Parts: sequence; C-alpha cells; structure tokens
Amino acid sequence: GNANGPSSALPGSFAEEPIWRGSLKVSNQQRDMFVPCVAIKYNVTGRSPIQSADSWPSALWCGPEVIKKQPQFQCVLNDPSTQWYVRLVPVGGAGVQSDIVPKLVQVLMVRKLAFEIICNEGSGQERGKLYLLATDMAGMGPCLLGVFRPDTPHGVDEVALMNSLMGS
Repeated sequence: GNANGPSSALPGSFAEEPIWRGSLKVSNQQRDMFVPCVAIKYNVTGRSPIQSADSWPSALWCGPEVIKKQPQFQCVLNDPSTQWYVRLVPVGGAGVQSDIVPKLVQVLMVRKLAFEIICNEGSGQERGKLYLLATDMAGMGPCLLGVFRPDTPHGVDEVALMNSLMGS
C-alpha cells in the first residue's frame, strides 16, 4: 500500500477491518445493479458508535421505494440513540457498476435524500434501520455514509407480547 494514499488522512478514528461486506443493490423500475462494497466503521465524539452489522442484509437496497426526504430522516440524525457511522466503499472491478456510486452520492447530497434500509437479518441482536446518506468529508470529498437507528426497546416488548399471546 501507498503510505501517502488517502487512507492516511481519514477523519475520525476508524477500524481497519470492515464491519460489513456485501453489495449495494441500486434499482430503478427496469433493472438492478449490484456494487460490491465494504462498510468501514468510524467513531464520532459525542455519538453512539455502531455496535454490530449482524442484522444488516447482504445487499443494501437503494431503490425508489425506500428514499426518504430530509424532513423524514432529520429526527433520526438528531436522535441520541442513532449510531454513527460507517463509510461505504465500493471494492473490486471498475466499469459502470463502480461509476454509479459517485452519481448516487451526488444526487443524495444535492437533493438531501437518504435510503432507509430495514436490518432484521438472521439472529442479529441489534435490529433497526440503516440510513444511507451522503456528505462532503474533509479531505475525502463526497462520501456515502450509513447511520444506524436501533429499534426502540418498547418495540421489542410489543413483539414479545404478541409472541406470547399467539404462542410462538
């Protein structure tokens, strides 16, 4: 690796080992594109850190149905229980697939949108929603970030209540 490369100037403290590996599934009405990605975890002072990505799907779906506008996700960003943050980095081949991510980042930034992804895979303890949004990061330019909003504890109680009721 090149010691003077971008990795030596990353903002915030970060873990070298990706917390998640999978793909972005970028969809329109006609087709799906899969972009292999990793999620690198960063910690931000004064914010809850992301604990685990066990419940995250292997493909993070970015389609028209899951787009949220800023008024719809601003409360999530303001919520102290929201966990900050991962940076999603495309890995692997060049070509059209890798080209889509910068375009996606640009649109999310300009129009102040986010993708809301439900995370309830497998036996992942921490279920909730992952919000993919874009921001201009110092020294790195526009980046695709993920913040995770765990399901509220009372939601778990209600699920348990209904499970006991129905004898699951």
